[in-house]
Amino acid sequence: MEEYIFDQYRVFYRSGPSDYTAKITCYNDKERVAMIFFIEERALPENTLVSQPMKIYYHSNRFQDILGILENEQPLAIYVFDNKTTCEIGSRELFT
Repeated sequence: MEEYIFDQYRVFYRSGPSDYTAKITCYNDKERVAMIFFIEERALPENTLVSQPMKIYYHSNRFQDILGILENEQPLAIYVFDNKTTCEIGSRELFT
């Protein structure tokens, strides 16, 4: 599993026709690490985790859950599993 650290993020909530309803962009320093897209209830596109910025997809009903993790947990990271299509977003491992 690979760890991608991020220390800042920006939140966007979209109005009007779009493929997504909200987006969170994650940064490490000034480098864009990932974009987390929230889409309406339909089949999720596959995550794109092999290049940066990564593109990660959740259903819109998970927006508050992910935002809660970002607001309440520190330090933060994205963990990419060996299959390169599955990931986790959460607090970093404090002990190595």
